[in-house]
Formats: sequence, structure tokens, C-alpha cells
Amino acid sequence: MERIIDRLKKIYELSVRGEEQEALAAKHALDKLLKKHTLTFGDISDESKKERCFKVPSGTLLIFLQCYGHLFGKSRINDIYRYKGERNKWYAKLTDVDCVDIRSLFDFHLKLYTKEKKAVLKNFDSAYVFKHNLYSQEPVEEQEYETEVIETDFVKIYEIAQGLSDIKYRRLIENH
Repeated sequence: MERIIDRLKKIYELSVRGEEQEALAAKHALDKLLKKHTLTFGDISDESKKERCFKVPSGTLLIFLQCYGHLFGKSRINDIYRYKGERNKWYAKLTDVDCVDIRSLFDFHLKLYTKEKKAVLKNFDSAYVFKHNLYSQEPVEEQEYETEVIETDFVKIYEIAQGLSDIKYRRLIENH
């Protein structure tokens, strides 16, 4: 994923050196992107670092750390810190542009992660029942069901079930 700063600088260069129509379109795109990220061109060239706070929802710290490491390298992971008593707030000293980069990348992946996790959890219960054969032992009369399992859902359920343990329940007292 191209860093926002690099993209903005490329667009700026095109706005300065491009042909008349191309330069005009680049200038318009640059203005639009700067406005979207609440930046000025001065912010792009400003390399001073300020303390930035990131609210990281419970259960998503790994995603945040991976995004941070992806952008800045794993050697800079140790630059992230938090204050005692602030559970979901993490801090790092970053430039304006680096801050926009990490916020943008984390927001994207947080939304995608939440969506994917919800989809997996939706099928987890069915996968568990399927894996451990938790169905009634009585014969089922043939009847039409109002709900139908879509084939792609069944494939997802089957794949989740394959990842579950094979531990089986053993009855303590056998029926004679």
C-alpha cells in the first residue's frame, strides 16, 4: 500500500511539472486529498514529531501493532507506549503525515477485520455442532424447512469445523 505522503508528493510534482490540463487535474486532486486528511502542504514537508493518541478497541491491539509495523518497520514497534490507567489508548511520536498514514491504514483494517470476524462468528456455532455431531439421535421426519443453507455458507461452516479440535465426549455411565 502506497503511503499517503508519497502519493501526495507525487501528485504535487505532477501539478508543478505536468502539462496544462494534467497539472490542473493534479492540483485539484492534491487539494482534495489534503482536505480529506486535514493537512496542508506545509504539513507534508514538516518532519517534527508530536505525541499522537490512538484509540484501539479491545481485542484489536494485534491489528494496530501489525499496521504500525507494516508502515514503519518492526524496529519502531517499541516506540508505541501507553499511560497507566488508559487501557485502550496507545501513543507514539509521529509527524502529521505518519499519523495520517497509520490512522488511515488502521481504520481500513479495523473495519475489514470487524466485518470478517463477524462473518466467521456467524458460522462458528453451526460449525461446532457439525464437527461434534450434536444432532438428535431420533429419526427426523422429512419436512420442508423455511431456511435454506446456502452452499457457500456450508463450505465456510465445513472449513471452520475442520479447524476445531477432534476431542470427543465419553459418557461416564453406559446404558445397558
